[in-house]
Parts: sequence; structure tokens; C-alpha cells
Amino acid sequence: DIDECVTTNRSALCQNICTNTLGGYSCTCPRWYYIEVGEDNCTALDVCTVLAVSCGSHSSCVNSLDSEEGYSCVCDSGYRQDGNSCSSAALVHITWVITLVLATTIIFVIGCFFVARHKYLKNKRNEERMMKGDDMGMSVLVD
Repeated sequence: DIDECVTTNRSALCQNICTNTLGGYSCTCPRWYYIEVGEDNCTALDVCTVLAVSCGSHSSCVNSLDSEEGYSCVCDSGYRQDGNSCSSAALVHITWVITLVLATTIIFVIGCFFVARHKYLKNKRNEERMMKGDDMGMSVLVD
């Protein structure tokens, strides 16, 4: 048996994978490609259409023949990948800003509480010292 894939100009026989068979040859294609009947050239499969891929809101299917799945879901303009879905980039930004403002406000309120408490306790101690007369060596006269 002659190996047509070796002895003949392989690219003239097959554009992609040439396999020698008994008495001839066969052409095969890489994953996500196919051969039309009577043709030797491989054609890219429209995976998104054939598999009826639904990517979800704010995204679209793009053939990605190098990947295992054969496609990928790409977020529309103004959206970004958020796990398995697409979220508005502006909404994500606003969420971060709101979270930052709330965290800053809470820290500020807690700080104000501790400052006010410290001043209150300091004033209370000073008042107690004044009542005892400890501050200036004076004593309080009671009638």
C-alpha cells in the first residue's frame, strides 16, 4: 500500500490532517472543524449557532475554536465579566464607592464616639477631683 499522505503533496490532498488508509487516504479536521461531502478542505464550525449557545444577558457568543468548548461568552460594551455573568461596569464602580463611603462613615462615627467618651470621662474625673479638692489643695466647705 502506498502512503499517499507522504508520497503526494499532502497539502494538495488535505488542508489539515491526512491519514493513510488501505488503498487511499482520508482527510480529517481538528476539533470544531468539519469537511463538506466531496471536499478535502476543513471549514470552521459555527459553534455558537450549531450548539445554540445562550450566554445570558449583556453578553454574546463568540466562536473560539482554540478552546475546549469551542466558544466563549463575551460581555457587551460597558459590561464586565462577573463570575458566569456580565455586570454593568458603572454599577460595579458605584457599588464600590457606596461601600467605601459607608465604611468611612462608620469608622468616623465610631471615632467620634470614642473621642466624646474620652472627653466625658476626663471631665468627670476633673469634676470629682474638684469636689474632693485634690486639684489645688483646696477642700470644699460644707455648711
